[in-house]
Amino acid sequence: MQTFRRGYRLALLLAALAMLCAAGCAPKKRAVYADYVLPPNAVTDISSIENLDIAPPQIDLSCNYKSKRSVQNVLANAVEESFEDQLYANGFIKARDDIYDDAQGLAQVRKELRASRHGYDVKSARAMRTAKLITAAKVNLKRTKGVDVVQTQLVTQPYTIKTNKNGVPVSFPDPDRRRVKIVTSNVPFIWVEAKGSLRVALQDAHGKNVYSKVFDDLSYERKAGGNAQPGAEPTLFEIAHELFGGAVDQVVKDISPHKESHVLHVNEKGDATAVALMKATAFSEAYNRLDSVITAHEKQYEAEAAEINKDYDAQMAAAETDEALAKLEEEKKAELLDASRFLSPDYENMAIVTEIMGDVSTALDLYGQAVEADPANTSAKQSLERARLFIEASQQVNIDKKARQYDEKLYKER
Repeated sequence: MQTFRRGYRLALLLAALAMLCAAGCAPKKRAVYADYVLPPNAVTDISSIENLDIAPPQIDLSCNYKSKRSVQNVLANAVEESFEDQLYANGFIKARDDIYDDAQGLAQVRKELRASRHGYDVKSARAMRTAKLITAAKVNLKRTKGVDVVQTQLVTQPYTIKTNKNGVPVSFPDPDRRRVKIVTSNVPFIWVEAKGSLRVALQDAHGKNVYSKVFDDLSYERKAGGNAQPGAEPTLFEIAHELFGGAVDQVVKDISPHKESHVLHVNEKGDATAVALMKATAFSEAYNRLDSVITAHEKQYEAEAAEINKDYDAQMAAAETDEALAKLEEEKKAELLDASRFLSPDYENMAIVTEIMGDVSTALDLYGQAVEADPANTSAKQSLERARLFIEASQQVNIDKKARQYDEKLYKER
């Protein structure tokens, strides 16, 4: 029954692709993506920082906003939340909860639960040593108002009504009476500009400094209104995320195992149906298709190779000199290679599919087969090296070679 459903699903998908092609709307060329989990760039002992306390960021602020204190709070919260969100998303370092080691907050939660009827209780856990992320930022934030002189065209296009040969009135534009008026307006705008720096230091669970970095020349600017593109004035939270976002990304990659997506390009010379399925992100169906295609092609190659070997074996048996024998050996290798080249694109596409599905070890073998079948396949060579480096990197943080379980829902068209 499952086989029937898979076949039915594949038939529907292929029919849809065929209809698109027939309508002149063939699917556009798309890239596909493989996800990796890479080790931190700078920190070597992850176990010493896996429980992390993010200290409240210290913000040295100069600004012309009315409430400097509230602006400082928003910027500090944005920096702290950015680190928490990214570390949580990667899932290898646990950022400490606000209530952890907070006696007053714990007492309040205990009081609230005691008054409820749900039967929950609070149990105190032994406090453990945590690593500490310390951040300090210096920000100069300016908000200025201004007015732009904006010119627009007001076009008036009169129409003339005429009667066609059937006696039906029809309107036609009258170019002679078309009028264009230039309208000048004073349009207010708000200009927001921020410049700053961010200092980051990381102490492990034993208080040892294991990482530090300074990001200078951070900047953000945006114009809302006037002659700029339409848009509302940026919020303080948006300003903070744009100003510090790149620095936070870099720090997370430096201290934590992190996920990265890499673009993979389908080999267009492979089986057309498999190529279409891969571009439609139907990777399970593409895997099944390529499995049968490669099996058939390997049998075809084995038959051709047997004929080539048989022919050259007879010639080599009759060779009278070592030079003639060596020449025949080289010719046989070249002919066998020419016969195997057609296998390379499908091997490469099968490697891409298995890499996307998380089985990089199998993908490594398939990329190797693609290169062996056609040494001129440069994209397969590059992917072979990338897969090898990924496996080496994964082993550094003791991550399984299957970096994650394949979930087709993640691979809807991006």
